[in-house]
Parts: sequence; structure tokens; C-alpha cells
Amino acid sequence: METALSETKYAVIYDLHSHTQASDGLLTPEALVHRAVEMRVGTLAITDHDTTDAIPAARAEIARSALPLTLVSGVEIST
Repeated sequence: METALSETKYAVIYDLHSHTQASDGLLTPEALVHRAVEMRVGTLAITDHDTTDAIPAARAEIARSALPLTLVSGVEIST
């Protein structure tokens, strides 16, 4: 019996809350997407505080490096 996990032997990991240096994170968008892949994250949401400035750089790095990562655009809005 073949399962959806048979190719990777791991569950897909979702990280739906991450920050870059565009707000209070420590990593650049480029470094963050590489770190996510190293940690076996398959879907990553960048949710910086009050900005989406990191999204284009992250998308470009994923494409440039052909990373196996789905990026979700997000933002954490202060009210």
C-alpha cells in the first residue's frame, strides 16, 4: 500500500507564522526560506509585523534556488 508520505518518509510541516528582518525576525527573507527547507518545512507563511516587504525577496529566492517550498503571503497587523 502506497501512502502520500512514501517519497519523503516525513509529514509535510507547515509554519504559518514567521518573521524576517523586515520586522522583528533575525533572518533575511532569503536566509529564512533556506532555513525552512533545512527544517523540512513544506509550506511557510511570512507574517512580518505591518509589512509585506519580505515577500518578493523570499519568492525570488525560492525560484532562484528551486527550493521545494510553498510560500504563503501574510502580515501581522498591529491595531
